Amino acid sequence: MDSKTFTGLMDSVNSVLEGTGYSFSSSGLWLTTSNGSRKMSNFIVVPEEFVTKDSGRSKKEIYVKATGYNVSQKLPEVMLPLEEFERMNWPSCEWGFSAITEVQSNVAGHIRRVAQALGNAYAQSSTVYTHMGWQRIGDSWCYLHSGGVIGNEAAQVELSHDVVGYTLPDHADSYQEAVRASLRLKDVAPSEISVPLLALAYLSPLNEFFRQAGCEPAFVTMLTGPTGTMKSTLAALALCHFGQFTAKSLPGDFNATRSMLEVKGFALKDTLMVVDDLYPSAYKSEYAKMASTLQGLLRSYGDRSGRARLTSDIKPREVYVPRGNLLVTGEDVPNLEQSGLARQLMLEISPGDVDKEKLSSLQVDSHLLGQAMRGYIEWLIPQADTLKDVLSEKFIDYRQRAQAGHPRLAEVVTWLRIGYEMFLDYAIFCDAIPSDSRQIVLDEALGIFMKLASHQAEAMKVDTPVFQFLSALNELLASGQCHCIKLDDDGSPIGGFGNIKGHGFIGYADSVYYYLRPDAIMPAVIDFYRRQGLHFSTSKKMLLKQLASAEAIRESRTEKRVNRTPDKRIGGENQRYIWLKKEALDKLNNPDEK
Repeated sequence: MDSKTFTGLMDSVNSVLEGTGYSFSSSGLWLTTSNGSRKMSNFIVVPEEFVTKDSGRSKKEIYVKATGYNVSQKLPEVMLPLEEFERMNWPSCEWGFSAITEVQSNVAGHIRRVAQALGNAYAQSSTVYTHMGWQRIGDSWCYLHSGGVIGNEAAQVELSHDVVGYTLPDHADSYQEAVRASLRLKDVAPSEISVPLLALAYLSPLNEFFRQAGCEPAFVTMLTGPTGTMKSTLAALALCHFGQFTAKSLPGDFNATRSMLEVKGFALKDTLMVVDDLYPSAYKSEYAKMASTLQGLLRSYGDRSGRARLTSDIKPREVYVPRGNLLVTGEDVPNLEQSGLARQLMLEISPGDVDKEKLSSLQVDSHLLGQAMRGYIEWLIPQADTLKDVLSEKFIDYRQRAQAGHPRLAEVVTWLRIGYEMFLDYAIFCDAIPSDSRQIVLDEALGIFMKLASHQAEAMKVDTPVFQFLSALNELLASGQCHCIKLDDDGSPIGGFGNIKGHGFIGYADSVYYYLRPDAIMPAVIDFYRRQGLHFSTSKKMLLKQLASAEAIRESRTEKRVNRTPDKRIGGENQRYIWLKKEALDKLNNPDEK
């Protein structure tokens, strides 16, 4: 720094510090009191910007951007959290021997006091957004992405380095061409896969307005199939609506910690997140970790909730609630509870499903997908203030008309339908498709969504605790791992009680019922699934309640209580049993018989 520049700096700084007792000269920072003058340091700190980092939480992070000057040079710029800046114990770490403090009482406090005075005079205030998606700035809605802001060029966005790929283009040469490129995704894979992926992509920017309406999308899309079916490549192509991605640069995978995926899910607001490669590891502990991660993601996205945890000093940790939509790819799906199945939409891909020639062609034009999404967001901006009511009305209407076999699946169908419908309206706006084809194309898509939901509902039926219990019992009896002693017409064991002590004894049977010993059958079923690496988690009380609801067991009722393990007198002794109807197993073995 030349002498003229330094002199100008001193004059400017000292005019701000006039009357405070502090001054800056060619020898450093001084404090003058009635007791004389004392040198504090050979440098000063000049705050240049007061930065608010807005992640979408009510509590925002405050940073200070500052520059230092010593008696000979300008020191490197620093950006520090306000709390750390205020402590003023960082200059030697940031600037080394260029920042020397004197051995004085409370020197850091004096340097801070000067910095505060200079910051008040020089520092500008700014806001930096650290999330994607919709943000209201002033009176207008705009959409944030890693490359800038659609609808407000002055706003600043700063995403973490591992999600900077979410960058939308500055413009499109032709939105009509871009939208037609987006529609070409339907030619790459069967419509049962490609149409839901398109609907999911265009549903994602609507999340903010669904959230306002109280009906935010709450499900996970699972793209599953054997290795080599190009699942990751297809997922990356869908994600190219929000940036440039390949199968090797997807934002998440199952090697990441659940906490990291939660942080990303929170930052990637109103967009699509992909967690890639759930594979059947040969290592039990590794696969268990991936299965646990998937269960956590299903709960987080399916319930729009985050994990509430405490720090080591018993203070609440930050809770990260996902604010976008999620696509998961994998070769396998672990055993899930029925509620977990209801939180997902399964897309199954088989070898040969992907048209590699059309895939390669669209990959070359993948930049057009981002242009199509930019145009979609620009099209949504003028509607933003009314979207809450519009989407709410559509959601209530379509959900009532969706017959999907399960209330949550009806909602999944409804969200996908709305996402696809909005995409088609935008495509018509861009003259990418004729308006008279809208209803035909929409009906075809709705048929696909309903078919997928129907298959999902059927899968849920075989994953109920009742079905799992009956299936295990059927296998245990058929394989001879367990047995029931037959009773004669008088209720006495045929052949006496000699077989009771045999291995696998779980109860008795007559022509109508199995009389199962609760203390024997429950451990047998739990062990049956344990040996397969699965977990039968339903409690005895809940299982009996569901068996009764399915009319598979006999129960006795009085005005005061319900007994689902009635007494049965066998061999002169009364004991409590589960009275399982034999016809329940008959229906399992012969499902087509009425």
